[in-house]
Amino acid sequence: MELPRAHGRSRRASALACVRALVVSGVTGIACGGSTTKAAPACDSPSLAVVAASDYSSSEIVVLRDSSSLGPPTTGVDLGGDPVLAVSHGRCFFVARDHDLLVELDPACGTPIRKITTGDGVTSDNPQDVAVSNDGSLFVPKFRTGDMLVLRPSGTRDVVHLGSFDTDGNSQPSSATSITTNGVEKIWVTLERLDDKTLLPSGLPSLVVRVDPTSLAIDGQVTLLGQDPFGLAVPFGDALFYAEPGRFDSPAEMNAGIERLDPATMTSTLIVHEKDLGGSVAQVAVMEGCAAAIVADPSKVNATSLVTFDPITGNIHTTATTSPLKSPGYDLEGLAFNEATLYVGDRRRAATGYPIHAFAVGADCTLSARPDTLFSPQKPVAIRSPR
Repeated sequence: MELPRAHGRSRRASALACVRALVVSGVTGIACGGSTTKAAPACDSPSLAVVAASDYSSSEIVVLRDSSSLGPPTTGVDLGGDPVLAVSHGRCFFVARDHDLLVELDPACGTPIRKITTGDGVTSDNPQDVAVSNDGSLFVPKFRTGDMLVLRPSGTRDVVHLGSFDTDGNSQPSSATSITTNGVEKIWVTLERLDDKTLLPSGLPSLVVRVDPTSLAIDGQVTLLGQDPFGLAVPFGDALFYAEPGRFDSPAEMNAGIERLDPATMTSTLIVHEKDLGGSVAQVAVMEGCAAAIVADPSKVNATSLVTFDPITGNIHTTATTSPLKSPGYDLEGLAFNEATLYVGDRRRAATGYPIHAFAVGADCTLSARPDTLFSPQKPVAIRSPR
C-alpha cells in the first residue's frame, strides 16, 4: 500500500510499548497482558456512532449521543496513536495498532469495558481488525507477522498462519469479517500481499481467503481485481466492499476503485473505477440503495472529496468534481451511515473543534447537508455505527 503523501505517519508504523494500566470510568486493567471485564454504566439511549480521533501521537474515543451532542471523550486509556474501529456481531473494538491492544467498547456508550493485548510485549504485531464469530471468538489479523490471532471465549489462543500466501513470507493480513452464507459461517480475511520491505504493491494480486472458524482450516480464496484493498472490508447485505486506491499519485488506474465480493459465489466485481470517481478511494460506507466514499486526488497534498454511488449497479451519483464536501488536503477521514444520515469526519480545525459533518440521504443517494454539525475535541480518523 502506498500511503497518501500528506500522511506524516504510516498506519503500518508500530511502537514497542508495554500497555500501561487502564483506569477510566471504573475499568481497571493489567499492565502487560491479560484482560478484565466490568459492566459499563447504562446509557440513556444507544449512540448514533462511535468516533476514533487521533493526531497520530495520541487518541481519544467520542460517541455521537444524538444529532446535536457528543458524549464526553475517553482519554484515560493508553490508546496509542494509530487507531482503527472494528464493529462485528454487535460488539465494538478500538484497535490501538501501535500498542498491540484491543479495547472493547460498550457499543451504546463508547465506554471501555475490557482490554486485550494481542502481542507478547516484546515485538509489535500491528493488529488491524477484529471479527467476532458466532461463538464469541475473536479473529485478529496481524499485519506485521502475517498471521491471524484467534481468541476463544475460554481464554485459549490459536493462530492461523497466512505467510505462505506471499513469496516473502508475510501476506499482510489487514481485515477480517464474519459472514454466514446458507447457514454456514466463515471468516473472510484480506491479504494485501505487499513488498515486505517497502510496504508498496509487489505486483502480486491481493487475495481474500476463507477460514473455517471452528477448525481454522483455510478452505477457499478469491483473487481481487483491484490493487491494495485499503483499510477494512465493509460488509453489507450478502457482500463485502473494498476501497482499493492502488497508487495515490495516479487517478486513472484500471485496477483501482471499489470492489464488491459475493461470498456465496466466491466472485468479485470492480463495480466503480477510480477514474470515474475522480480520485483514489480511501474509505467506503454502504447502506440500502446508497454508498459513499472518500477519494483523494493525485496531487502532493492528496486533496479529499466525498463521492456517492449505487452499491448494486455501480452507477455514480456524485464525483470528486460535483462533491458536496471537499478539502484542500488529506482532511476527510471517517465515514459511516446511520439509517438515513451519513457522517463524515473532517480533520480541519474549526473554532470549537474538528467537524463531523452530517448529511441527510434522500432518493437516488442525494445528500443534503444538515445544520447540526458536531465538533470533536480531536481529529477524527474513523467513524462506525454500532447499530
